[in-house]
Amino acid sequence: MKKLMIVALILSVIPLTACRPKWNPQDRQSYVLGQIQEVSVGNPMLTKQSESVVDTNERTGYAFSPTGYVQRIQTFTQELIYSGRVDNSLKLNYREYIDDISRMSYHQDLQYDLDESKTIAFKDFEIEILDATNSKVSFKVVSD
Repeated sequence: MKKLMIVALILSVIPLTACRPKWNPQDRQSYVLGQIQEVSVGNPMLTKQSESVVDTNERTGYAFSPTGYVQRIQTFTQELIYSGRVDNSLKLNYREYIDDISRMSYHQDLQYDLDESKTIAFKDFEIEILDATNSKVSFKVVSD
């Protein structure tokens, strides 16, 4: 009888493990390496978004989650926004978001001297500037 109850308990838990969500985090980007792009002032030159599975602080049990906590997908977004040109300097804004909520400490105003180089670098991004005016910029992303 005891063995029968143990087998029944195991068989009742097995279907619950199939209830775990099958997360498929994805990475997205608004650019193609080496492709010429053009944007106007105030628009993102590039956006890179990555997803990861994170635990919440809500317990659910190991049958529903490998960690025992409710899991969800968290989105991390990086944005480089064209802000125009002053003399021969290119002005950009960098922003980071987690789940579409802006991270105030991760906003930066950037300025690059185009007399020094037509290639600019920030974080992992390397961008070649082809043409820049006060209203738009043409560029291609060399590496990310």
